[in-house]
Amino acid sequence: MKYFAAIGIALGLCVLTACAMDGIHQPSPDSLVIHVLNPLGIARIDEAVSMRVASIQKEVPAFDPRSCTVYSGDTEIPSQVDDTDRDGSPDLLTFVTDFAPNEQKTIIVRWGPHAQSKKGYTKRTQADMSIKVDYQFVDGKYAKGRFLRIDSVRVPAVHVDHDALFQHEGPGWESDKIGYRFYLDARNRTDIFGKKVPDIALDALVNDEIKKMKISDLAGKWLLLVFYPGDFTFICPTK
Repeated sequence: MKYFAAIGIALGLCVLTACAMDGIHQPSPDSLVIHVLNPLGIARIDEAVSMRVASIQKEVPAFDPRSCTVYSGDTEIPSQVDDTDRDGSPDLLTFVTDFAPNEQKTIIVRWGPHAQSKKGYTKRTQADMSIKVDYQFVDGKYAKGRFLRIDSVRVPAVHVDHDALFQHEGPGWESDKIGYRFYLDARNRTDIFGKKVPDIALDALVNDEIKKMKISDLAGKWLLLVFYPGDFTFICPTK
């Protein structure tokens, strides 16, 4: 069995791999065993391990990232492939798993007919960038209108803070633990919000729609929300 080092290193995880072998069943041309070592004497929960597709294909040319699933033992674990350079081809495989202190874990990647369809995973991240359309430009503000979700934008030179052009005042993104927002104006900085509950809650606004409220849907409890309006709405001057 052929091994090679340095397919990838994620946060101190040492990654080795073996070619064309299914560690649970029989040798197979459409599966791959990866041995990942946690060199630290501490447990690591939800650790993301990333590997370059080109590095895998250098050793296993038949690897097909578009159809792959990832397993720890018999259990499928969350994984995804990303096109980080936007050239139309996946170039990064990432999977998430837990590690005990100093644990070496065997991960199996399958693709093609040998792979099963991916499970639906619990949503734990979210990102959003929305810009005002159908607006009225009044006294330097983008009044009325509605927000349209976008994935790229050239910021107008006339854009200033609190002019209501962008929802969240720029792109916002969150995990089940932390939320972020980047200002697309002269402030040019990132806000970081620690979360008390794991619910994904980036979409809100409410009175002017967009909703998707959570906080576990307020299940039959009294709830007091204290917040700084400028962090979550475009109308903080009126609040």
